Amino acid sequence: MQQIFMWFFEGSKRVLLSDGLLARRAKRPCPELTRGYVAVETFPRMEPGLPFPPFLFPLFFVVLWGFVMLVLAKMGGWSKIAQLFAFSGSFAGDLYRFQSASFGFTNYGNCLNVGVNDIGLYMVPFFLFRSFHKPLFIPWNYICAEKRKVWLFERVRLTVTEVPGVHIDISKGLFQKMERFVTCS
Repeated sequence: MQQIFMWFFEGSKRVLLSDGLLARRAKRPCPELTRGYVAVETFPRMEPGLPFPPFLFPLFFVVLWGFVMLVLAKMGGWSKIAQLFAFSGSFAGDLYRFQSASFGFTNYGNCLNVGVNDIGLYMVPFFLFRSFHKPLFIPWNYICAEKRKVWLFERVRLTVTEVPGVHIDISKGLFQKMERFVTCS
């Protein structure tokens, strides 16, 4: 079944003659009306409801979320660091929640728990972002720090010496909490 939509164009003003969507300008004049044109277009009638069963949406969302997390872990370098420094135990030390860091072009804004102790640096995302992101524990002797200024902000770039090409950018405030442990600068 189709619906017909008609618009009357008078100068720059459009007057709807029957309900519907915008129609293109007609190619033929309308003799009944003194000025303007009538545009007639037919559109298929939309059936009510979704084009897929609604119970599939949660499954689709979970699969899409997992795919996005996998791509972020691979692009930023988290998975490269996790190959060498994955951590499976429980962390003992100072833990700072909801911290931010950037791994390459992947930004983890306010979703990381960062831990510091005498042995190394611990990083794990908030549980919603944890798929394909294993907890990391990087010993201090594998971390070098370089202070930088990005736009108006002071940042610190941490480089993991065993994983070339991957760097972690953190705020100056977060770095001050671990500065006494970093030996390489």
